[in-house]
Amino acid sequence: MRPQRARGRVPHQDAGARAADDPRQRLADDVADRAGADLLQTTALRAEDVPELVGMLTDREPRIISSDTSSPALRRLLDGVGTSDVVAVPLLAGTTFLGVATAGWTRGQAPTQLDGDVMARLRGVGDQATTALQKARLLATVSHQATHDALTGLPNRVLFLDRLVAGIPTAAEGAHVAVLFCDLDRFKEVNDTLGHAAGDELLRQVAARLRGVVRPGDTVGRLSGDEFAIILPGLVSPEDARRLADRVTGCFAEPFRLDGTDVAVGTSVGVAVHAVGSDGTAEQLLREADAAMYRHKQGHRSAR
Repeated sequence: MRPQRARGRVPHQDAGARAADDPRQRLADDVADRAGADLLQTTALRAEDVPELVGMLTDREPRIISSDTSSPALRRLLDGVGTSDVVAVPLLAGTTFLGVATAGWTRGQAPTQLDGDVMARLRGVGDQATTALQKARLLATVSHQATHDALTGLPNRVLFLDRLVAGIPTAAEGAHVAVLFCDLDRFKEVNDTLGHAAGDELLRQVAARLRGVVRPGDTVGRLSGDEFAIILPGLVSPEDARRLADRVTGCFAEPFRLDGTDVAVGTSVGVAVHAVGSDGTAEQLLREADAAMYRHKQGHRSAR
């Protein structure tokens, strides 16, 4: 769960009107001075480490939290953001708990109870923050869908090329960037004999195996159908690409379990290497890897 700290201002009365207000109104205006709809993510907390958060998840009600009496994890969070007392307001979209908006005070200045105008303003801030979070989630979802393969969750061709374009000029001097182009063997046969559901499951398992054999900084993408590609940045020599290609080929040694049946599926892998400072575009590098894969596949067929 990631608590959120709200900042900004909420429109309130002018200074002349405020001077005649009672202490409760001045407190409400003080809340307005400290709260707003802009959210700042501060840190990650686990609900089991924060009893206050467990309570808010249970009753979904705002509460006053003081660093003097809070749990250790929450005390560290409050110290980190430079405040000692906060009012925490849950951000709810229907029954979904999105996070927490907070308004903070210096020591001894926080309200002792939440009611009236103070509560109304805080709930208004919470509503604004909830709307902002919902829009941000929707935008993130749409953006992810536009750049990732729905079946495997891997980057699609658009995102893969974007990362390749970005990775070529930023590579260190003397380094190499390689692309592995992978095409499955017998994929059509799996679809024809076991059905498309089994074919989809095969693609998901292939994606998982490829992610398991590459390095942390590599990018595995599904370009189309049964075609996968991998960006290998930061290689010292072209031979490193070949060794990584052998690892990719090796991950197909074990059969795939589809509909309760072990199915042997191999892959043809093409390798193309770009040396930093040389000519060539990302599209050209991908085409070279594709052509190398085709030659590899033709060699398999000739051998058979």
